Amino acid sequence: MTATIGKPNMTALLSAIDSLPQEFFTAYRGGYPYSIGLALVDAVHSIRASYDSEHPGRGVLNRVMQFRSDHPDAVDDLRVLAALDEHAIQKVMGEGKTSQRTKSGAVLDAARALTALDPPIVRAADFTAGRREDARRAYTGVHGLGKVTFTYFAMHLGVPGVKADSLLTRFVARHAYGDESLKSASNQVVALVNQAYESRPQIAETLTHFEHALWRAESKGNAN
Repeated sequence: MTATIGKPNMTALLSAIDSLPQEFFTAYRGGYPYSIGLALVDAVHSIRASYDSEHPGRGVLNRVMQFRSDHPDAVDDLRVLAALDEHAIQKVMGEGKTSQRTKSGAVLDAARALTALDPPIVRAADFTAGRREDARRAYTGVHGLGKVTFTYFAMHLGVPGVKADSLLTRFVARHAYGDESLKSASNQVVALVNQAYESRPQIAETLTHFEHALWRAESKGNAN
């Protein structure tokens, strides 16, 4: 259940943001602006998973890099990705699940849904800001995939947005409402982060860099 009551304290939220280390605002690694296959695999397999790991073969990022080496033709071609056997993806990315179905199966269904659009979205160059809504409908129409990871997918491709996941929601709830357990609606979180960014445009290169800094602070326990 989400909460809609209470006026946010923007002064407190901005103060918390101003206190974050500057390096947080340059930490975003840029995603996959020319590699829609990698962006999709990363977004889906990042659901409730550890992203970074010092151990080869562990962590989403290490596995995505291995996927890039094993399936170079699928890196920026969703038709090639959609034609892969599910077990070929699982061999690299693991057997994780989302909504009681395999993440690899969700990747394949999303790739097929995107390439079935008219006109199809096949390569990163096809995913423009003007096609965002078409892509969102196709992606979220796949069982197990939702708007939060779609935003993450779009961010990877350089189409900015705010990914209102649990960490960002908690950051905003703690500082804007004084209660980290408050489950604000995702559109409230997005609106507040956008408003904060508009108040501090010089602090980060893009909205994605800005959002990532807040997410990073919460994930590392640096948001006081």
